[in-house]
Amino acid sequence: MLDLEKNGFEINISSKGKLKVFAVISQFTGDNLAINQIFGMTESFSHYYFCAMCYCIREESQENFLETDFQLRTQKSYEFDLEPLVLLGPGSLHYTGIKRGRVLNRLRNFNIFFKLGL
Repeated sequence: MLDLEKNGFEINISSKGKLKVFAVISQFTGDNLAINQIFGMTESFSHYYFCAMCYCIREESQENFLETDFQLRTQKSYEFDLEPLVLLGPGSLHYTGIKRGRVLNRLRNFNIFFKLGL
């Protein structure tokens, strides 16, 4: 995706000639497990901070239902949460629910937090 976003590819259309096409991801859809795997979050939903969008814990997720009941993750908080993993390496404690960096966040036009406006 990084290459398609940056360099694109050429196609030949008989009525138009050669065109350069670029690709971007504008939305990503999946169930909770798929989202957590793709975005480097813990796959255990009994673990603390299992949500990719907020910092909720298991008990809170059963008792609260409004967005305002939770502290939302932001790009800044994600970078902060990722620092210990960068310093300590893979397999280190992921107490904030983040196990590894999100490869898709390296894309210029996509970030999980953009939709949130954060």
